[in-house]
Amino acid sequence: MNRAVWRYYFSIWAKSIMQVTIRLMENSTFVRAVILAVVMLAGSIPASSLGQAPATKEKPVAEEARVPIAKCTSSAGTLVELPRGKKAWQVLRPADTVFSTDLLLALPGQQAALEGQGAPVRLTLWGNVPQISSAPVLESAVVVHAGTGLDLDFTLARGRVLLSNRKEKGSAGVRVRFLAHTWELALEPGTDVALELYERWPRGTAFTLKPDADDMPGVAVIAWVLKGEAMLKVPGEQYSLHAPPGPAYFHWDSISGPDSGPHRREKLPAWADPNAEQISKNSALQTALAEQRRQLSEKPVEKVLVAELDAPEAARRQLAVYALAAVDDLPQVARALADPKHADVREAAIDALRHWIGRGPGKDVALYHFLLQHRTYTPAQGEIVLQFLHGFSDRDRNQPETYETLIAYLGSSQLAIRQLAKQQLDQWVPAGTKIAYDPAGPQEDWKRAQDEWKKLIPRGKLPPK
Repeated sequence: MNRAVWRYYFSIWAKSIMQVTIRLMENSTFVRAVILAVVMLAGSIPASSLGQAPATKEKPVAEEARVPIAKCTSSAGTLVELPRGKKAWQVLRPADTVFSTDLLLALPGQQAALEGQGAPVRLTLWGNVPQISSAPVLESAVVVHAGTGLDLDFTLARGRVLLSNRKEKGSAGVRVRFLAHTWELALEPGTDVALELYERWPRGTAFTLKPDADDMPGVAVIAWVLKGEAMLKVPGEQYSLHAPPGPAYFHWDSISGPDSGPHRREKLPAWADPNAEQISKNSALQTALAEQRRQLSEKPVEKVLVAELDAPEAARRQLAVYALAAVDDLPQVARALADPKHADVREAAIDALRHWIGRGPGKDVALYHFLLQHRTYTPAQGEIVLQFLHGFSDRDRNQPETYETLIAYLGSSQLAIRQLAKQQLDQWVPAGTKIAYDPAGPQEDWKRAQDEWKKLIPRGKLPPK
C-alpha cells in the first residue's frame, strides 16, 4: 500500500478509535437506549419532518461501452442481471449473452457461471446462506469489463466468486477491482481461486442520523487458492500462493490494509470442501434452492420472491427474504422483519438487513427513514431497530443496564423490536431460552415472560455465568 493510501486509512482508524472511546466514556449508547425504552413504554414520540434519505444505489460504472462479453453457462434461475439504465432484474438462461457494465447477481445460496467467448477463465458467482457457511456473505454481485487485454477483468461488488483457469498450458491473467483498489492474479492451468468481499458495521458502532465522512461500514476482501497455484499482485507487492496445505490465504481490510503476506492454511474452507457436503446434507435447503430456480425460470424475479414469503416451507421463506434484500426490495424485507406469522421470516430479515445496511455508508440512515415514512415506526423505535442491527459491544454486554433495556423491549409495541430483543437475549443468555416467549403472541404473555426474565437477571445484576 502506498504512503498516501496508508495515511488515509490510518486517519480513518485513528478518528474511529477516538470517537468510540468518547462514546464509551460518556456511555451515550446506553443512556440513549434506556431513555428510548422509557419513551416506548410511556408513549410514542411524534414523528418530525424528516429530509430525504441518502441515495443508496449501486455506484455507477464508469462510462464504457456496453458490449457482449460472455455467455451464461449455468441453469436458468441461477444468474440474474440488472442491465445498465434499467430498473427490473432479468433472469439469464443457458447460452444467454452477458454484457459488460451490467450488474450480474447470483442470489443467496445459488451458483451461477459465465464464460467469455474463447476466454480461458470461468467466473462462478457463488451465493451463500448461513446454513451453508458462516462467512458474512450472501449474494454474489459483479460487473464484467471489456477491452482490457486480460483474460478476465471484473469489479467485485460483493459476495463470493470462484475463478477457474481452464487452459491446458499457460497462466490466465485476471484483474479484480473493488472500491478504489485493483488486484491482479495470474492463475496457473487448473487453478481455482476464490475471492470474498463483505461489508459490515463494526459490532458496537453507535447508530447516528448525522454520520461523519468516516462513519462507514468496514470492508474486507479475502483471496483463497483452493486448487493449484497463483500469483497475486497488490499495490507495491507480489505474492505466490498455492492450495492447502500451504500459503493459500490472503486478507485485506479497510482498517489495517493488506496483510504482510499470505497465510498458511492446512485445509480448504468448509464451504469449498467437497467432503463437507453442507448443502447436500440439508435436503430442505436443496429442495428450496431447486424450487426457487424453477420458479425464476418461469416468472419475473420480484413476483417470485414476494410470493415465496408465504411458502409452506421455512427454507423457501428464508431464501426469499435473503434474495429480496439482494435485489434491494427494501419494502418487502422491512415487512418481513415484522411478519406476524413466521418467526423464521423475522429472523432471516434481521440477517438480511444487517447485510444490507453494511453495503455502504448511508444505507442505515436510509432504512431508518423508510421505517418512519412507510412502516409506522416512531423516531425512537427507528433508532432502536438500527442500533440492534449495528450490534452491541463487549462492554455493552457487561453492563446490567443493557439487560434491563432488552427486557423492557420484550414489551415493545413493535413486533420487530420484540423479535430483536428476544434474539439478543437468547444469544447472550442461553439459560433464558427456556422462558416461553413468542414475540408475535398475546400481549399478556409478554408481561409474564418479562417477569421471568427479571427473576433470571435481577435489576442491577448480570446474567448467571
